[in-house]
Amino acid sequence: MQFFKAKPSDVCLIESWLKKEHVRPYFYGEGLKTTLKDLDQFANLNESIFIHWIASLNNEKFGYLMTSLVEDGEPQFQKWKTPHNKAITLDLLIGDENFLGKGLGKDMIKKLLDQQFQDVDEVFIDPQVQNAKAIHIYKQVGFKVCEEFEAPWSEEKHILMKLSL
Repeated sequence: MQFFKAKPSDVCLIESWLKKEHVRPYFYGEGLKTTLKDLDQFANLNESIFIHWIASLNNEKFGYLMTSLVEDGEPQFQKWKTPHNKAITLDLLIGDENFLGKGLGKDMIKKLLDQQFQDVDEVFIDPQVQNAKAIHIYKQVGFKVCEEFEAPWSEEKHILMKLSL
């Protein structure tokens, strides 16, 4: 499995994945708008909030990941982030249906962190409470539940989870 930073030419593929039936329940509303706005800025070579990644297996693109740096004192992470540790946020999806159900989610996380984030101490992820499959995978990777919270970008409750590396 390989990861590379997305190129502006990958934005159409990513946007098509975000419209897929198996993705839409988890990327919608304000969260989706923020992602699409950031992808648009990225595609137009403007400053972007996230680092956009593409996952590939045997040279086939199948997944999308977003990471961002967590700064000390950010309100939503303040009580969970260890001061002076390097921390990132992570969001991910498998876009290509041919790669679903093959156990790739866990490997995507582990390999991305091993290959691209060896200097990171903590990783935060915030799945929706009803996304039991994702929560199960994150726990298998080693994420621990911090708290349940009302996300300002969603009508659904979310769980903040933390992985200490």
